[in-house]
Amino acid sequence: MRYEIELNQAKATSFTKKIFRKIAKDFKSQAEKTLIREVAIAFSESQSEVPVLTGTLKRSGYHTVDLGVGKATIGYVDQGHDLYNSKSNAMTSQYFRKIHEDLTLNHPNGKAKFLEDPCERLNQRLNDEFKMIVKGM
Repeated sequence: MRYEIELNQAKATSFTKKIFRKIAKDFKSQAEKTLIREVAIAFSESQSEVPVLTGTLKRSGYHTVDLGVGKATIGYVDQGHDLYNSKSNAMTSQYFRKIHEDLTLNHPNGKAKFLEDPCERLNQRLNDEFKMIVKGM
């Protein structure tokens, strides 16, 4: 499972298109640095929230930023990160969704929604940061 942010102008609103045109023209470097920084922060938050029993699920986490296509990904278990957990005798993909989605599970350390919650905060921070960049124009 992964959470992706894709800066796709074809799907963007006119306001969003205006923001990205201005960012691309005047503040591309600043926007890229912001995206890289904020994705790293969100991944760190996710890693601190992921429930840990053996550490296998946590180790399956990854994040990427592809500035060429304007895409950032934070995820677990896919893209070659599906790891074997010897304690549960299962691959992380076999239990990731239950651990992430089931709000009734008791997690002595970590919590459900350990990917979704940090990514929602990331979305809000990026929105705020990009608005500030545009205001500074």
